[in-house]
Amino acid sequence: MREVTDAGWADGELPLIIEAFESTVLAQLRAEGIAASYVYLIEASGRPYDQVIVHGRQAPTYRETVTPRGLDALTGAVDGISVNKRMLLAKDSSIVADAHARGLQVFTWTARPENAFLAKRFRGSGDRTAYGDYEAEWGALARTGVDGVFVDHPDLGVGFFRP
Repeated sequence: MREVTDAGWADGELPLIIEAFESTVLAQLRAEGIAASYVYLIEASGRPYDQVIVHGRQAPTYRETVTPRGLDALTGAVDGISVNKRMLLAKDSSIVADAHARGLQVFTWTARPENAFLAKRFRGSGDRTAYGDYEAEWGALARTGVDGVFVDHPDLGVGFFRP
C-alpha cells in the first residue's frame, strides 16, 4: 500500500490494474481505498494458496472459480479475471461468456510463439524454441472474446491482437 501510494498510483489519477493469484490480497488492497481495477489471476490447476491456508482441502480450486457459481462469488469483489490460456483453449470453454454475463472483464496469459509454450495442437516442426503455428493459437484465443492478452513478444502481439 505504501509503495503504491508513494509512487503516486493510489489516487486514481493514472490507470492502475492490480492482479494477484490470491483474492485476499485483492480484497485487502481494495479495502485500503486504492483506486484501481482488480483482476484475479487464475491458474489452470490447483487451489489459491490464501484459500488453502483458511479452508484446507475444502478451498475451491481454480477450475471451480471459473464456473458460473464461482464467478457469481467474484462479482463485486473483483473487476475481472485473468485465466491461464489453456483454460480458454479447452473444448467448449464458456469462461469468457460466463464472466462477461456477470460484468467481469477477462484476460489471458501468456501468449508466446515458441513451440514450448503453445498448446500441443499448435506446435510446429523444430525444437522447443522454434515458432509454431502461434497465429492459429492466438486466433483461437481472440475468438473467445477476451478483453486482453498478455504476450511476451509485444511486437508480434500488437500486430496480431490490435485491430
